[in-house]
Amino acid sequence: MRKTPLTQTQIDGLKQYLFAIVAHWTAGTYNAVYDHYHYCITWDGLKAKAVQTLSLREKGSHVWKRNTGRIGISLCGAFSGYPIRREQLEVMSKLIAELCLRFGIDLDGFHQAFDLTDPSVSHKVPNVTDHVFYGKMDRYGKPDIGEHLKPVLQKAHWYLSKLKSGEQKYEHTIGMF
Repeated sequence: MRKTPLTQTQIDGLKQYLFAIVAHWTAGTYNAVYDHYHYCITWDGLKAKAVQTLSLREKGSHVWKRNTGRIGISLCGAFSGYPIRREQLEVMSKLIAELCLRFGIDLDGFHQAFDLTDPSVSHKVPNVTDHVFYGKMDRYGKPDIGEHLKPVLQKAHWYLSKLKSGEQKYEHTIGMF
């Protein structure tokens, strides 16, 4: 399958559609990538890299009943056997910053999402969060992001400031299949 980089016109069109990013982990091996996420961040023993597995023009299947307009990024690994690597978290931070800037996603912003257990209830959801937030929102009480995402978001802020100032260049190709 050949990946062709998106043109600026295509990126501008997607800005009308994409509004959030949801972080995950695969609970698999370091190289097990899945196409229900838009990106999987692998580890080969020396280097972490983001692999685009689904076009951003397609809806993923990474958040139960909440995939429209959300970019799914997953760390390849699990908490036992294939622990998430610091290098993978670094790549995730860069990728989040790049996607936020390219698609106009406010890293500190929020959007409304309905509670799946009670559709009359609406929650304020961070534009960049993880699947833990949604699980807590629907079943486990007070929504909050998982502990592993907090340092990633702090570093994404740093990368975003470097991208905006021109000190950092884009590293990831945003493509379609």
